[in-house]
Amino acid sequence: LQCVIPGAAHLMEGDNREVTFIAVVPPMEVEDGEGPRVMQIQYRLSGRGSGRSLVREERAVESAMPLANPGEERIDRGRLKLGRERSFDLAADVSDIEIAYYWRPPRNEWPVRPPEEPPTPLEMIVEHEHREKWGLPQGIRIPLKMRHPDRERETLDFTTFVAFRGPTAEYDRLNFGRTEKL
Repeated sequence: LQCVIPGAAHLMEGDNREVTFIAVVPPMEVEDGEGPRVMQIQYRLSGRGSGRSLVREERAVESAMPLANPGEERIDRGRLKLGRERSFDLAADVSDIEIAYYWRPPRNEWPVRPPEEPPTPLEMIVEHEHREKWGLPQGIRIPLKMRHPDRERETLDFTTFVAFRGPTAEYDRLNFGRTEKL
């Protein structure tokens, strides 16, 4: 996720169970070579019940990426040519995943403060889906629960939070989904 291409952020989409984006990364499939390249990456859960796996699917991008034309509701993905899909199980016995997309509020909602006072922390807006054309959020949080290998009734909890440090999109209350303040 740290290698996401900001210029392709309009192609990022996902929900609370999976996320797809374009990044410059080396392929996980060693037969495809070692150097970084433009790839479409998807992280998702596979399977049912307690035997689910966290899967990474990757495909090389073999064409120019479609633009996000302002007047069009959907992006013409027919122009996006992708290579052969490769799939990798990253973690087994996954019991839950809950992807969340973090946005700072629009600038007109930031608290007003005198210039001599330090800024107050902003309450982030959390979305549990991300649609194409929304752009790059300020961060993504991915908590993962796995069955403990030695203790049947316990889980191991892991959380990854990625903060994007490049150009990110502004939150748009009119066009984005339901929101939850954090």
